[in-house]
Amino acid sequence: HGRGSKTQRQQRKKKRQMELHNKYLFIPLIVFVACSTCGKQEITSAEETDPTVAVNASTGSTTFNVEIADSASERETGLMNRTFLAEDAGMLFIFEVNSTSGFWMQNTYISLDIIFIDENLRVVYIGANAVPLSLDNITPDEPYRYVLEVNAGIAAQIGLVEGDSVELNI
Repeated sequence: HGRGSKTQRQQRKKKRQMELHNKYLFIPLIVFVACSTCGKQEITSAEETDPTVAVNASTGSTTFNVEIADSASERETGLMNRTFLAEDAGMLFIFEVNSTSGFWMQNTYISLDIIFIDENLRVVYIGANAVPLSLDNITPDEPYRYVLEVNAGIAAQIGLVEGDSVELNI
């Protein structure tokens, strides 16, 4: 064991890789800074915006900051095991194709409104006040492409009904 354990060797290898990586990142950074200061054109970076969903009820529009669940594992986990969701927050589930599968509240500790949205961005069903930890299926009658989960009671509070429109900024 003169060279150390496998973990120590892996750590040394990773450190060497990071030193090399940092060395090669540093050179382009110097070139970038030098070039960006000598030209007259302003260089700006594209600022990534956080994803939002605006729901347009007859009473007005309400915007939610959302986490995106667009992979099978993210959709399966959803808001499970969370104990808090901000009032202006939610989770947007995105499906590749229309679905008619139900949602349930297994391992979900927050009461939610589950808003099913079709491919034309119209609300097709609202599963209001879903009970935490319930295994009951919440299933719309019509196919959906997106599902927005927000805190329970918000859909009623903002006057959201089936047929209302949604805008995605994702």
